[in-house]
Amino acid sequence: MRRKLFFSIFVPTLLLLAMVAMYANAAAPTAEPKGTLVILTHTFGGENWLSPLKPTTQGYISQCMYNNLLERSNETGELIAGDGSLAKRFEMSDDMRTFTFELEKGVPWHGGWGEVTAEDVKFSFDLAVSDGSTNDAAGLFRRYIDRIEIPNPHTVIIRTKMPAWDLQHLLTSSFQHLAIVCKKYVDKVGTDEAGLNPIGSGPFKFVEHLYGDHIKFEAVENHWYKTPRVKYLIWKKIPDAATRLAMLKAGEAHLTQIVYDQIEEARRAGLKVKAVQNSGQLVLLMLGQYLKPAYKPEERPPWAQGEYWNLDSPAYKVRRALSLAVNRQEIVDKMLYGYGSVEGCSGVAFWPEHPGFDPAFEPDAYDPGKAKKLLHEAGYANLKDLVVTMNLTPHGGRPFNKPVAEAVAMMWEKLGITVKTRMESDYPSLIQSTVDRTATFAWMWPAPIMADAFTLLNYVTHSDSYYSWTGESPELDRLMEKVRESQVIKERFDGQKAIFKYLCERVPSFPIAYVANLYAMAPNLVWPNKAGAMSGNNLHNFELMYFEE
Repeated sequence: MRRKLFFSIFVPTLLLLAMVAMYANAAAPTAEPKGTLVILTHTFGGENWLSPLKPTTQGYISQCMYNNLLERSNETGELIAGDGSLAKRFEMSDDMRTFTFELEKGVPWHGGWGEVTAEDVKFSFDLAVSDGSTNDAAGLFRRYIDRIEIPNPHTVIIRTKMPAWDLQHLLTSSFQHLAIVCKKYVDKVGTDEAGLNPIGSGPFKFVEHLYGDHIKFEAVENHWYKTPRVKYLIWKKIPDAATRLAMLKAGEAHLTQIVYDQIEEARRAGLKVKAVQNSGQLVLLMLGQYLKPAYKPEERPPWAQGEYWNLDSPAYKVRRALSLAVNRQEIVDKMLYGYGSVEGCSGVAFWPEHPGFDPAFEPDAYDPGKAKKLLHEAGYANLKDLVVTMNLTPHGGRPFNKPVAEAVAMMWEKLGITVKTRMESDYPSLIQSTVDRTATFAWMWPAPIMADAFTLLNYVTHSDSYYSWTGESPELDRLMEKVRESQVIKERFDGQKAIFKYLCERVPSFPIAYVANLYAMAPNLVWPNKAGAMSGNNLHNFELMYFEE
């Protein structure tokens, strides 16, 4: 029996209602888009908008002008096809080595470049794995995909080298790894020009980009899926959080992500505050745990000395001590203003509903006495001799990680160790150091929730992953590979449980709390939620946003 994902085909009544609604919508006149929506962000990344070649930092800015093969339900986490995704039907073979997509017909490219075809999908994959690509999932695509077949202009068949049950999740806007781009256009103008003046098939089209300042999009009227309700969408780059909020208060912008200590200020100004609960997990990364590090031997951090993955190693005791020195509940209460939860937050990238989660493991309780004892056992008679570096660079999409990193650094200093701080010139520079295996500092990662933990861990944990964030080891590689190759659901579940156990026991990195993403909005801005696309920072469904009269 083949596994099939058809949106709402399992309940005939729902299908009938959907068809009635579809024809009703088709018959109704489309309201003319009006107004300009200004969104503020602290970074644009590298400011090149040819999405398959670039990391997700740029993807969440440009997602409004592109479409993906699949989408993921914002409510259930399940994959969906045919509700704004380019694939109207999708199926995965029982051995999880063949993925077939039937594309929507007649989807036009912006600017009169024809319609989206299977050639464009294959071309987008080719771009993602090409030399020079900085796509976050390039390594996974190269590892998984054997070949892509095009039996007709609207059918794409991906054949993989191994079972690749998590591949489907990488093809949604949740990750922003593979927005589909126009082959004919890129072939004509070249990748550089296509990145500066991009075209897509999404509900907004590119208008202009002023480097370091803003990027502007315009609604596509009579769009094939959903015509936006606002005429223009403008992203502005404003690095300072206080300035972003001040611009909203002055009416110069309408939407921005905020940090937790800005909640009351935003509310006093009459702004709406939107909280997307439990949409992320703050994780303290201790970078430098690489099987093949590219830094100098003298730069090796204390948590990565020797065979650091062994439970009897001094490096393990350092990592566990650093975890015990963090008062998680105090961070939730004072730094996150109650918009977070420590309960169950014990495994990196795992939520209680995820396969493999084991409630027997609990988050480390705050215990500075035990932390000091472990550090003495690790060889630090004088705790000042333990020198660690905390990187305070804000995340590209969820900048609230910075104040929490500052709080953790203060807790470590209170324990008695020496803490240095640093900040990169920009977020992409920090990310590149993890790609190059040269990073040797601690950093607070605001990890997004995914359908399961493995989908996220698979491209930040294995030694052959594009990124290396959570700590590499021979045993963790083995556990990851076992789950990758499993074709049996129970084996995958057991494999993920083993990964969860390893992460909790060996503490190569450790979670702080589940958190909410927070946004301040203009009083008259409406941001509807629906089952559909969502990005890692939860800004999504731009075509549904509108201003109340």
